[in-house]
Amino acid sequence: MAALVNGTFGHALDFDDVLSLMPAHPSAVIIPALCAASRAGKLAGSAFIEAYVIGVEVGGQIGAAITVGHYYRGFHMPPGGMRVLIYPQPQTGLEGKFSLQYALAAGLLDGTYTLWSFTDTAVNRPQIHDLLARISVGEDPRCADNDPLLETRSSGSRGFVEVEAVLQDRRRKTVRVDQAPGHPSRQLTWDDIAAKFMDCAAQARLDAGKAQRALGLLTRLETCPDIGEVVALLR
Repeated sequence: MAALVNGTFGHALDFDDVLSLMPAHPSAVIIPALCAASRAGKLAGSAFIEAYVIGVEVGGQIGAAITVGHYYRGFHMPPGGMRVLIYPQPQTGLEGKFSLQYALAAGLLDGTYTLWSFTDTAVNRPQIHDLLARISVGEDPRCADNDPLLETRSSGSRGFVEVEAVLQDRRRKTVRVDQAPGHPSRQLTWDDIAAKFMDCAAQARLDAGKAQRALGLLTRLETCPDIGEVVALLR
């Protein structure tokens, strides 16, 4: 039951990691199961890491085998393109998570994304609505990059994205994004990870001191004698 409850909580905010190959959110499934297993006795950090890697590898292999066909068999929303970005003018934080327009506006206005970015208050800022009116999105066949296997690929590994900004003096600035931050080719720094961890801890109203100690243990998890030490700090 603990694994089920924590797994549900882990993905409830849709703010967790993603493995494009699966395509799914591996940690929300694997970590709650490992934490539940640790209650039966000590589980060393090195063993925890090994089990986690095995879980990710298995999930990736399953994803590669079933491809994105499972989307169309009722297991997930249809992948790719604008079909899943269904809220061009979001009114709530939840809608903001499924709005490419809002993601662009919030990134431009705030320069970063936190859990607060996807609250009703953040979505309904006047500055955001002003930016939304200036943003247009569309699918360009060119972004498929002539990939013959495009329709079998997960949404996180299809083609590329271009963002073009038109300045007040009519000059145009274009940025091409082939991989999202966090991809193996664009790894997050420890500072990036620590900032997200502490933001999530604050939103969960965890004690800041305990969260910092937990983060310290996680950064050297391979030497931790018992993962229960981390779990206890996060309760």
